[in-house]
Parts: sequence; structure tokens; C-alpha cells
Amino acid sequence: MIDLDGAEDRVSHWLDAQQRSLLNHLDTVLDAEAGLGDILTQAHRNAVTDRLKNALDTEAGLREILVPSSPLAASPQKQPGLNEVTPGAAAPEEQVSPQVRLTLRTESHVSEACGVLEDAVSIDKLICFVHTRAAVLKRANSHACPQKHTGTCGPSCVRLATDARKALSAALLIFKIAGPRSRAFAERLDLEPAGDRAATLAAGLESSRYRLRALTNITHSNGGCRNVPAAAVELTEILDEMREISRDVVGLCIARVWQTISMILGRYLPALDERATLAFLDDFTICDLRETDLGSIDLTGVRWSERGTLWPEAVDVEDLKIRSDEILAGSGVYVIRSGTATVRAYAETS
Repeated sequence: MIDLDGAEDRVSHWLDAQQRSLLNHLDTVLDAEAGLGDILTQAHRNAVTDRLKNALDTEAGLREILVPSSPLAASPQKQPGLNEVTPGAAAPEEQVSPQVRLTLRTESHVSEACGVLEDAVSIDKLICFVHTRAAVLKRANSHACPQKHTGTCGPSCVRLATDARKALSAALLIFKIAGPRSRAFAERLDLEPAGDRAATLAAGLESSRYRLRALTNITHSNGGCRNVPAAAVELTEILDEMREISRDVVGLCIARVWQTISMILGRYLPALDERATLAFLDDFTICDLRETDLGSIDLTGVRWSERGTLWPEAVDVEDLKIRSDEILAGSGVYVIRSGTATVRAYAETS
């Protein structure tokens, strides 16, 4: 005769072990500290950009390249909606030359819009971090307290409650970080749609902290493990709501970037997702730059590859490697570091 009680215990123990293993592996992949570092780094970037605006007239240089051929070209064509696709339209990087893409990177309005997008993405990554952990915890606790039929709580129950408290503590920490950042973001974009949505996010993060503290308290109470499944469900619901708002903010910031680019170029370009949007300005890993005038263009942050990027003869590629960081050892893909700005510098050292 099969011992059903014993089988249930064994299955529960196995599920506990798998859940803890998954959470431990997620901790090694998802790094909240790195997300916070991204936000702080972006704040420094914005400060430097603001100072550069007062010293460099990048708009004048851009107008020399992008001056419209007729008065009608000065106004962009009617733009479809954000999710509307123009039939037969080529990808933006196929419609815009490398010279223009590189020049757009240093245009103050584009740089500011991209900085705003990067801030929004950094906040979204922090919320995504705890959202993922909460979803895993919810699934792991779907079978409820494994010792419920005995009336007592064993080691596996204690582990479940401990994991729940860790997830709640992580959410509280992230909300404490992301809340003020969202509020500052909203003030920065006051009266803009993205700013309004960011204000909603900041208010939601603040009010949710009280709910998270209450959930933490019930998991600390006697028999707290029995409250873990319900706490995991509520935590996931809170994070679902916050993630939805943060994704709205990112989407509005993406639209803002492409509206800015379209206004400067005088024609509509279709909006992409956040990764492709930033890659449009930074990714030159498969690009022929041999006929491009790079003499005074700031290349900080440009991503290039040893095999796919063709540089002008004046560029010493080996020296360029020294002034760049390889994304992954042996990949042959590099990002040019700050402070190694122009091709003129590479040419003079070659």
C-alpha cells in the first residue's frame, strides 16, 4: 500500500529544495546593487551633459549636416501611433547614415531624451528584480504549508517563511530606492506624460511600502508560514501593478526619444523598444565608417566590433582596443570608455 502522507512530504521537501535553489541562482544573476549603481551613474552623466550644453553648440554642427533641402522638409511627416507599423518601412538604422547617427548622439536634445530613457529603464530594472523573486516565491508556495495536516510547523515551513521575509525585505529596499528616484524623475519631466506617470509610480511605491510592512509582520507572527502563500500572492499583485506603471513610463520615454529624433531629421522614424532605441545611437558593431568624418565626434559609449566595424584609415584599431572595454572576454565587441573621446585622439597617437 502506498504511503500517501510520506509521498506528500517527499514531494514537498523536493519542491522546497528546488525553490530555494532557484532563488539562490537568481540572486547570482539579478543584482539590485548594480541596478542602483546604474541609476547613480546616470545621475552623474546628466550633470555632465548639462554642463556641456553651456559650452558646446552641437545644434549648429548638426544643422550643417541635416539642413532640410526645402521649407516643406522642415516639418516631420504625420507620425503614426507608437505601435503602428508603416508598411514596407526599413529599420531606422537603415534609413539614417552612420554619420548622422553619430552626430545625433551628441545633439543636446537627443542626449537629454536618451538620458531620461536610461533613468526610466534603471528604475524599471529595480522593480523587475523583486517582481521576479516574488513570482518565484508565489509559485513555490502554491502548495501551501507542507505540514498543515500535522498541525505543527517543521523546518520546511520555517524556510518558506524565511524566504518570504527575504523577498519582502528586498521589495521594501527597492521601493525605498525607486520611490525618491521616481519622484525626482517626475519633477524633471513636469507636465509631460512620462512625468505624470512617474508621479503615479512614486505615489504607488510609497503607499505600497505600508502594505509590505504589514505583510512582513504577519510572516513573523506565530504560525507565520501559514500566511506565506497569501503574502506571496499579495506581494506579486503589488509588484504587478508597479511594474505595469514603470513599463508605461519607459514606453512614454521611448516615444519621447523618437519624437525628438524625428523633429530634428524632419521625417518620421518608427519607435523601437528601449534596447533597440539605445542601440540605434550606440551600436556600430556591424557598420562601415570608412567614409565617415569622425574628427570631432564624441565616441564615448560607442559599441564596436573587431570584425564588423570598419574604421577610417586614421584610426589605430589596436590603440582603440586599449581605450575600450571588451564586453565579454574573447567576444571582440568593445565599448569606448569615457575620456577617450574623439578619433583625432586615436589618430594623433598612432
